[in-house]
Amino acid sequence: MLRVVRPRVSPHHVVVAPDLRFCTPLVLVATAALNLCPDRAAASPQRPPPASLPTEAAEATRSPQTIQPPRIDGTHIGGTAGIGATVAGVSDLDTPAVFVGRAGGFSIGQTVLPWLGLGFHVSAGGGESGKQRLRFGGLRVDVDLKPLPTRNMLVKFGFGFGAGAVREDHIDGRFGFGGTQLHAAFRYEFFPWASRRRSQRGGGLALGPELGWIGHPPTSLGGPTANSLYLSLASTFYFGH
Repeated sequence: MLRVVRPRVSPHHVVVAPDLRFCTPLVLVATAALNLCPDRAAASPQRPPPASLPTEAAEATRSPQTIQPPRIDGTHIGGTAGIGATVAGVSDLDTPAVFVGRAGGFSIGQTVLPWLGLGFHVSAGGGESGKQRLRFGGLRVDVDLKPLPTRNMLVKFGFGFGAGAVREDHIDGRFGFGGTQLHAAFRYEFFPWASRRRSQRGGGLALGPELGWIGHPPTSLGGPTANSLYLSLASTFYFGH
C-alpha cells in the first residue's frame, strides 16, 4: 500500500510564482537561469550610473581664467637715452669723419587702437669728430605699430622738422642743415613690475632697447644733409585704461 507524503511548508516560507499570463518566453528563460545560478547573478558586475553633467552652479564655483591685461595701453610718457653715429654733409666745410656721441629724446602719446599709437617726440643728439662738433634736434609726430598682438614689439615711424649744425675749432661761424626730419626704429619693451603691481590693470612701466635711424634729407639737390643711427634705452610709462 502506497502512502502519499505531502511536503510540509513553513508558514514563514512564501513561494511567489510568476504569472505566466503576462510573461514572455524570454523573461521565463531569464528568470529560470537566475533561480538556478543565484551566486552568478549576485556576482554579475553592476553598470555604474552615468556621470552627471556639470551644472551651472558647479561652473560658477570654478575659478575664472586669468586674463592678461594689455601693457601697451592708454596715454604714455617716456624718454630715450643712448649713443649714436652721424654722417653729415654741409656746405663750405669738409666733414669726412663720422660723428659719435649722445642721442636721446622725450615723447608723449596715446594708444589709439591695440595695434596703433600716436604721439609727439622731441629729439636731440650730437657727436664729435676731431676738431669738429655736431649738434641737432627736432620735433616730429611718431606712429607706433604693434604687429604682433602677443609681443610688446613696436615698429616706429616719424616725420617732422629738425635742424643741426657743425662747428670746427678756429673757424668762425657754423655750418648747418635743416628742414624735414624722418625717423624709423624698432623697439621691444619689457614690463618687469607690471604683473605684480598692475595685475588687473593695463599699462605699467616699460624698459627696452631701441634701434633707430634719424634722417635730415637735403632741401635741394646736393644740399646739406645728415643721417644718424642710434641705439638707446627707452623708458616709458603707460597709464592704461
